[in-house]
Amino acid sequence: MKKVVFLSLVLLLIGCKIKQSQNIDKTNVLFIGNSLTYYHDMPKTLQAMLNEKHSNYTIEQSAYAGMTLKGHLQDIITESKGDTINSRSKEPGEVTETEKKIKSKKWDIIVLQEGTGRLYFSEVIKEVINPSIQSIKELNNNPNCKYVLFKTWPSKGEYPRKSECLPKHYFDWEKYYVNEETSNKITFCSTERLNLEQDMDILNSFFNTIAQDNGMSKTDHCNLHYKVRTKFPELEIYDDEYHPSEIGSYLNALEFYRFLTNEKVSKLKYIGKLDQNTAKKLKSFFD
Repeated sequence: MKKVVFLSLVLLLIGCKIKQSQNIDKTNVLFIGNSLTYYHDMPKTLQAMLNEKHSNYTIEQSAYAGMTLKGHLQDIITESKGDTINSRSKEPGEVTETEKKIKSKKWDIIVLQEGTGRLYFSEVIKEVINPSIQSIKELNNNPNCKYVLFKTWPSKGEYPRKSECLPKHYFDWEKYYVNEETSNKITFCSTERLNLEQDMDILNSFFNTIAQDNGMSKTDHCNLHYKVRTKFPELEIYDDEYHPSEIGSYLNALEFYRFLTNEKVSKLKYIGKLDQNTAKKLKSFFD
């Protein structure tokens, strides 16, 4: 009789746990961006971090080398090999890979990442980036979805960085191209940056404008990268002039973990390919 009662209690507890796990709301997160997002498998690193305590999060991505937010909506990828893609403008009736991805699921959070260099052209923000963000919102079938702006970082290199003027059709071929002679004379010009500190201020200002214009939350990656560069210069957070290294990608994942869970990162066990000391230094900027 005692064995029967004990077995019943065990089955009851198992049933309760199954019911509790079923009642946990799943949170679907989609990253839309380019290599600054996917380098060194940052989304997978974030998923590994979340799996320690927050397995209800599902992280997916639509990120391709060199892809802009506008490109996610108008470019058909014909070939993709590593960090190289070939694409063409879509024809009427065609759907891009990112458009398919957005429509494939009820996304709770969509993280948007634009190429950093485009942000220094203030007119591009108003005429190209903001409309692209609004188009992405219109594709999503979840009216309660939260949109997050991935605040990226200045590229490596020397200062000052002078203003440059580029033809408008470099930023949106369909909208601005007329013919080669005429179109090359119609330009957008970037903002001059004299040093890293000024670059940070300008970039943060542009990010804040985009977030405010589109009702988005924003991460703090831009400032975190600056803090690591200045406090721990021995930690190389770049692979090249602009892509994050293993260390930089891990730092990016830490910030997304903090942003999504609002919890301390110091208790995270997952360190990927980093050593404990490096991971500890990066975590020190959060707690």
